[in-house]
Amino acid sequence: MLKVFLDMHVNNTLKAAIDKISEMMNKLI
Repeated sequence: MLKVFLDMHVNNTLKAAIDKISEMMNKLI
């Protein structure tokens, strides 16, 4: 149960980071 919660948290964090990077890239281009 805890492992699933941690995996979800990591996935959400990665997704947010990727979204942020994509946003910055779009501003640069």
